[in-house]
Order: sequence, then structure tokens, then C-alpha cells
Amino acid sequence: MRLLVLSVLVAASSVASAEPIGVTSEAPEPAWSVGARIGGYGFRREGNTAFTGKWDECRMNGLGVFGQRALGEHLFIEGGFDVYFSQDFPTEPTTGDLPIDRMSGLLTAAAGLRASATSRISGYAQLGGGLELTQVSVPYDDHRISDRLAMPMGFVGIGGDIKLGAKTYLGAIV
Repeated sequence: MRLLVLSVLVAASSVASAEPIGVTSEAPEPAWSVGARIGGYGFRREGNTAFTGKWDECRMNGLGVFGQRALGEHLFIEGGFDVYFSQDFPTEPTTGDLPIDRMSGLLTAAAGLRASATSRISGYAQLGGGLELTQVSVPYDDHRISDRLAMPMGFVGIGGDIKLGAKTYLGAIV
């Protein structure tokens, strides 16, 4: 009796999962993706009442890694880890600036919505938050003032991807 019940269950599951004759399906999009990113940020000089488009105080360059999980066709979640460090490149320091030595690690999580414009181009928007772990040091007279901070952070991003190959994308986010 047990063998009969087991045979019926196996047969029913194989019939339920079989595709109709003549119908083909495309391979499903991968649910997980990983990537690397490069970027930078800075701060606006205190006292500037008109924003000139320059983020010229404590310019920071960085790199990071991230992972995304697709939750259906349009929704995704993302987690990331980035490291940023103070750097004069690509901008030169302003004469008389206090040389700020800063290093930050960012742990982030975000949720986003993706829309495809074509089979190779997609855009997305995301909302996220996380934690910034920062060590900063500045010279003062004959010694340095240093501090370590853990600060909450939030962000909104708008970006896009171009599909270069079967599993390779190039993207940008603001």
C-alpha cells in the first residue's frame, strides 16, 4: 500500500512539472548577483552659501563589493561593504586647507526597483541605510587630534546597467 501511494505521488509530481509539448521556456534570470564598485565622495566647504557643484572638503576615494538578490522581476535587495580614504586625486587641495586624514568603512543594505528599457539596458532606484565606521585625524599645533566614530547613514540612489555579456554588466549610480 505504501509503495502504491508513493508511486502515485511521484507520478503526480512529474506530470505537474512537465511542460506542454512545443512550449519552450527561457532560462530564469539568476536570483543572486555580486559585483565590485569604485567611487568617491566629499564634503562641501563650510560657509559656501551658494552650491557650486564642488565637494571640495575632505575628498575621499573608495572601492567596495556588493551582493544583490532578485525578489521577482522588478524588486531587489542589496548588501554592501565599501572602504573610503582621504585623497587629493582627482582634485588638488585648496591652499590653506587643514590636511584631514580619514578612512571610512561603510556597511549598507538597500531595497530597490528595477525597470528594463531594452534587453540590454535597465534602470533602477534604491533606498538604503547602514553604518559608517570612521577614523579621522587632523594636525593641530605640534600633535594630532584623532577620533573614531560609528555613524548611521541613509541614501537614495538612481542608477542604470548595460548588459555587456551573458553574465556581465557595467553600471553607474548617483
